[in-house]
Amino acid sequence: MRDRSLRYFLESMEFATECGAPALLVTAGGGYRDEPTARALERCVESMGILCGRAQKLGIDLWIESLPDSFANIIRSAKEIRELMDKLKSPALHAVYDVAGAVMTHETPEDYFTHLAGRVAHVHFTDSDAGGSHRAWGDGIIDLDELVGYLRSQNYEGSLTVELTNWKYNVDPTPPLKQCVEAMRKALGPA
Repeated sequence: MRDRSLRYFLESMEFATECGAPALLVTAGGGYRDEPTARALERCVESMGILCGRAQKLGIDLWIESLPDSFANIIRSAKEIRELMDKLKSPALHAVYDVAGAVMTHETPEDYFTHLAGRVAHVHFTDSDAGGSHRAWGDGIIDLDELVGYLRSQNYEGSLTVELTNWKYNVDPTPPLKQCVEAMRKALGPA
């Protein structure tokens, strides 16, 4: 399984490079739930080391996103991303701040920009309900203007993407996407 996962990400990296993409988003995955997390973390460090080495040779960045406990048992927070970065010491590895994902892990933008100062390259810029479900802007609990103000205070110049994963948008995703675009245009206009 691990070899297959590594091949998948190595091939995805090659494809992303051919397409001219600046980066590939990755997650650390997780270990088996019946083994110590230290073993899973060892495999993660080894595998991410291989991926980071290849990324550097290809001239592409890797953007790593943490996952909540319900999806993974390693790399579940900004702090754990920082610890992984410190172990790997790769200039190719950068962080993703997932606004809704951070709600699930009870983290704030400050957690990401403190633990990962200068290393946040991408934001999954989506509203969230209290449980961390990715919502269209205006359908959740996040104060968009406050978040934009915070990102500006950190001189964030990385990319932003809308990530709508809530099932209620599956049948007709156009209205919530338009809702996001309109809210983002308003919030991201001139400071």
